[in-house]
Amino acid sequence: MIQLGAPDEINHSKGLFNSPDLKPESFRLQNGEGFLSDDPDSPESQDWQINLDSDQTIHPDPATWVRVLVLNRDHLTGTGNWFYVVVFECEREHITRIFQFSSEGVSLKYLDEKALVLGLDIWTRDDAHCCPSQHNELIYQWNAQEHRYHRISR
Repeated sequence: MIQLGAPDEINHSKGLFNSPDLKPESFRLQNGEGFLSDDPDSPESQDWQINLDSDQTIHPDPATWVRVLVLNRDHLTGTGNWFYVVVFECEREHITRIFQFSSEGVSLKYLDEKALVLGLDIWTRDDAHCCPSQHNELIYQWNAQEHRYHRISR
């Protein structure tokens, strides 16, 4: 079971389509695919398809292994899609989400044992949805003492 929740970063940018997805949800992935419903009374309806785009395991410090997932959430009964970069760790047989960044137009650009770099498309009011006019790079560094990623530049 994968749980998504309020992202660590709420203040992504001032772009139109970059507000965080704050609704906590959980779903199962089977063969890299899962579904979510917009209607809590009809959880079997498949309004959103979630695909696993990337799954990497890294060792950011001697005591820690983390799993980094990139998920693509496509709206099957509407328009648009949403991307998530989520980092989990397993401690004492429990999976804990330690980082999440969700937005339209976010991608994982680079990942190694010490850094996680995200690309973020930014739309202004004059941009067509196909063509964001701005692009940011967000760099996060692993902090072993706090057991978290911290943004070091934008």
